[in-house]
Amino acid sequence: MADAAQLPVQDKYRQPEVIEFWRRLSLQGLQACEEAAIKKYASAPGLALDLGCGSGRAILALQPRGYRVVGLDITWEMLDAARELCAQRHLQPHLTQGDLRALPYAQASFDLALILIAALQHIPQRKVRQAVLADIARVLRPGGVLILALDNLAPALRCYGYWGLRKLGAWLKPSSHGRPSPASSPGAAADQLLSARRASMNKVIWHLRGLARTLRWRTWNGWVDAARRAGLAKGEPGDAAIHQVSLTATRGRVYYHIYRHAELVADAQAAGLELLGYHACDELTSGRETPPRIRQLDKQILYAFRRPSK
Repeated sequence: MADAAQLPVQDKYRQPEVIEFWRRLSLQGLQACEEAAIKKYASAPGLALDLGCGSGRAILALQPRGYRVVGLDITWEMLDAARELCAQRHLQPHLTQGDLRALPYAQASFDLALILIAALQHIPQRKVRQAVLADIARVLRPGGVLILALDNLAPALRCYGYWGLRKLGAWLKPSSHGRPSPASSPGAAADQLLSARRASMNKVIWHLRGLARTLRWRTWNGWVDAARRAGLAKGEPGDAAIHQVSLTATRGRVYYHIYRHAELVADAQAAGLELLGYHACDELTSGRETPPRIRQLDKQILYAFRRPSK
């Protein structure tokens, strides 16, 4: 996707306003859904690899719990922010400047690998992303787990229909199930920061904004992808370019891949990883199960894969 305004990913993430946002988020910890996924799928604390570690969010959250965390990021400025935040908490991080496309680690080194919020999605070309997944499988120990978070920019229209019917059903018949109390839920501080714009906006305007994003990133891109599959448009299905890698858009666009569920699972399995489970973010925080056809089309989905023991 050639674009004169499109930046290399490291240039996008070294912008001061982007670094400042990720610093703030790192101080708040992991999201509640990320906490729940790690609790559900990770074994006892061991050696973890945080790929696209940014300003050290996972390191700050997990190292005090007994995990030994190695962080890798392509942007020096983000790693400098991680060192500073770790020093404030008297943590000694193991940080490497590097690229997911060439992992500088020995085979079978890690018990857990993390890709939280988009790092894999910034890599153009499916064959290259497949090679990255194969390299992650290589550095995982047998039985090691990869927890991978997708952010697909907007849910599909089908999700809005399902949520509307669920809310109507809850209104007609109140359910005993509810979200954990925000004050007591792990990850509440990070969730509150990420939802700050929603809290300050009129609910109707927020939902109209969400529908507009869905029409832009799911419906329109779906038509573009159909043209690509038919050979009528350039690029691979899922190719996109975005301005926003923090709460607000910043200068220049950066490559972003919008994944399809079947595509990610097929690529991971081809890399030698087996699927343990996948969840929409809301499922992990609310305890309410979502049908697979809706879950696969949500905005934020967390996947757990394992390198087989044999």
